Amino acid sequence: EGMPMEALKWLRQAHDIEQRAGGEPGARSSTFLNLCAVYSLLGKHQDALQCAQQALKHLKIALQQRPAGNDKAGGRENDRVNGSSPSSSFSVPGVDNMDRASMLAIAYHNIAVEQEYLGRLEGAVQSYKKALEVAESKCG
Repeated sequence: EGMPMEALKWLRQAHDIEQRAGGEPGARSSTFLNLCAVYSLLGKHQDALQCAQQALKHLKIALQQRPAGNDKAGGRENDRVNGSSPSSSFSVPGVDNMDRASMLAIAYHNIAVEQEYLGRLEGAVQSYKKALEVAESKCG
């Protein structure tokens, strides 16, 4: 059935390490999305919402830090020309632009789900719309 408390323990530890080390926003967003999922599973929807919001914040930072020229599909060509690694601005190995956009849509979706659990239905509708907008415009 899984071990959400064990997962929570390790994710909190990862979060603490990232915070102390000044972890890159991309990696931190991934940790926050995972924390959101575990908190939601445990019925801690306010904590889950806060984690989803933090994930969104860090994703936006990571996306703003991308070097120019990475907006095209297959932006790895430009990364090689600029001398940076494909994931250097997002710090999650193997994460490309499509993955970044997917994570952004997931963050909005998770925010909507948690808002819905908390009875914040108007906010949930707006967040679901934003998730759909991101998914359609960035993921195809």
